[in-house]
Amino acid sequence: TLNDGASITGDTSITGGILALAGFTITTSTFTSSTSAIRTITGGGGAITITGASWSVTSSTNWASSNYTINMNSASSKSFAGAGAYYGTINQGGAGALTISGSNTFEAMTATTKPSSVIFTAGTTQTITTSPTFFSGSASALITLTSTTPGSSYTISRSSGTIYSDYLNLTDSIATGGATWYAGDNSVNTARNAGWIFAGGAPAASAVGGQFLAFFA
Repeated sequence: TLNDGASITGDTSITGGILALAGFTITTSTFTSSTSAIRTITGGGGAITITGASWSVTSSTNWASSNYTINMNSASSKSFAGAGAYYGTINQGGAGALTISGSNTFEAMTATTKPSSVIFTAGTTQTITTSPTFFSGSASALITLTSTTPGSSYTISRSSGTIYSDYLNLTDSIATGGATWYAGDNSVNTARNAGWIFAGGAPAASAVGGQFLAFFA
């Protein structure tokens, strides 16, 4: 259990047991977990910030984690290998392209570095559960989402609700699962996308209920 933030030089490896972030942040070059022993990360809103090349989990057996953010912050190319497990929020926090492999489940997917790129392994599905938050860029700083194999799609899925994004550059992306997916007015439909609505779709401002009467003397 963390009582403060921690900075680790080199790799952080979890081989078993419970890591309780308790709202704090571990900053480490890389992260690995290559066993199938019971491994749990409880976040409490904390974070694991990866400054180097990779996050690598090789088995989803006996893996459990929730309520934390994985910041992939390298300015160089980096990879997230998730082995189909459940994670908190994944954040593209560095200028280097982020490649995601495995059909994983995330509570949310975000990007704090704009512009930047996220590359998904063709044929995989990334499922979003807890939050409808998804990658969004900004004016003249798009988030580019592509496949490792041009012409072969990847899938983004959420079971219900509405996802609002904007300033995306999309290629080979299938949005599905039951949710409604808005790419936004400023996104680019580059090629071979499905399930996206290339419009804003932002909800209208709530109507004010009832009537208001003003009396002046």
